[in-house]
Amino acid sequence: MTLYDANGAIIQQPDLHDPQGLSPVDAELLGRMVTEMRALDAAEPFLVALSPLIAVQLCGLLQLALRHEGTAGDIRRAACDFLETVREYFADAPATLEILRRGDDPGLEIST
Repeated sequence: MTLYDANGAIIQQPDLHDPQGLSPVDAELLGRMVTEMRALDAAEPFLVALSPLIAVQLCGLLQLALRHEGTAGDIRRAACDFLETVREYFADAPATLEILRRGDDPGLEIST
């Protein structure tokens, strides 16, 4: 089974009919998950409320994930959309926006 994103591009994932090395148990679990996701897509959206600090911390994690070349397609778009939404929330918080901007630049990472 091939899944497509909103733009018609193929979503890279294990093929349910050719599980690419997955065990039969894992392939069956993946098939059930796809069925569940489709059913949930028809229901109400999954809503999350975050404190401002947690939102900024999640931005940091997403900024790191976006540096990984394997983060592509719908996952990359979802991360970028989340980051943009957080930036909109902090529109009147210039110091926070600057910290978020710096998080986009790998050259500004602080090693610990």
